[in-house]
Amino acid sequence: LSSKSISELLSTMEYGPAPEDDGAMHAWLDAHGRSFGAFINGEWRDLEDRNVHTATAPSTGEALCEVQEANASDADAAVAAARAAHGEWAALSGH
Repeated sequence: LSSKSISELLSTMEYGPAPEDDGAMHAWLDAHGRSFGAFINGEWRDLEDRNVHTATAPSTGEALCEVQEANASDADAAVAAARAAHGEWAALSGH
């Protein structure tokens, strides 16, 4: 047990960003150009000639990024990549 009072403990605690702080999310979106295709087999793929949708923040309606629409062929490629990676992934430690 600590010999410090609760007031002393609280005044010396260091705080990180609040969970609702969206700064890290905006930095990540900016680093990726705020435009996304499909993430398949560990890489982003540009899905040419596809419909593009705007993803918005549900609480504010703010436009966050553009997302390309995948099709069945893209889904098949993602499933195939996941199946191929599953054995190695499943063998990883939980820590």
